[in-house]
Order: sequence, then C-alpha cells, then structure tokens
Amino acid sequence: MLSSPEFSKLNIDVIDGKLNNKVKPLIRFIKAWRYYQNVPISSFYLETYVGIYAENEKSIVYSIDIASIFNRLLSTNLPSISDPMGISGVIQPCKNMDDRNKSLAELRDAVRRSKNARTAESEDRIKDAFYWWNVVYNDLFPAYY
Repeated sequence: MLSSPEFSKLNIDVIDGKLNNKVKPLIRFIKAWRYYQNVPISSFYLETYVGIYAENEKSIVYSIDIASIFNRLLSTNLPSISDPMGISGVIQPCKNMDDRNKSLAELRDAVRRSKNARTAESEDRIKDAFYWWNVVYNDLFPAYY
C-alpha cells in the first residue's frame, strides 16, 4: 500500500488544531483500546477513521466520542475507508476475515461497555463509569479514588 506518513500527520494536525488539540488524544484512546484488548484492526485505519470522524465534529468530549466511534465502527460493520489525502487509496480495517470477525466481536463488547460507562456518567455514578471504562481498557484505565 502506498502511504505518506507526513501527509497523514499533517492532515491530523490540521483537524486536531481546529478541535483544541483533542483529536490526537482521541486517536490515542482508540488505539489504546486496540492495543489493550488485542484487537486486530489496523492502527493506520483507526487513525484515519478517527480523523474523518473528527472532521465533522464541533467539539470533542472523550467519553461521548469514544463511545460514538465504537458504535459507528460496529453499526457500519467496519467499513473500508478512502484515504482523505488520496495517497493510500482504500484502507481496509483488517488483514483477513478472521481478524475482521474478532474485531467485530471486540467492538460489540466495547459498544456495550462504553454505553454502560456513559449511562453511569449521565446518572452521576462516576465510580461506576470508571469501572466500565476500566473494563473497556482491559483493567488498564486509571482507577477511581
């Protein structure tokens, strides 16, 4: 696959700047989930997907946007995406169908768990919200004290 890391980075930098430097941390949150849960989705795919997602947002609120990204990835069945820079062409989320199926299963869990976290947060049950985010991040989310 042709790629240009410099152009991709520049594109993310522009989007990040428009959203008060909250896009790069959002990408890191999504990639952390991928890493901690051993989800076989391409890192480049996730970075590009989050950049495309963020382009249409007016602001970033991590708990809302992380849950929204998980939900969109699942509800659209991990779609192939076009490189917004037009360099890499179509970007596939996974190498093969087994990886795709595993990733979709992990996304189902992430959607359910992040929904539980958001519900707890909206009901002012912050300790419960931390519990659910900790489950999303495979016991590696900061503890609630």
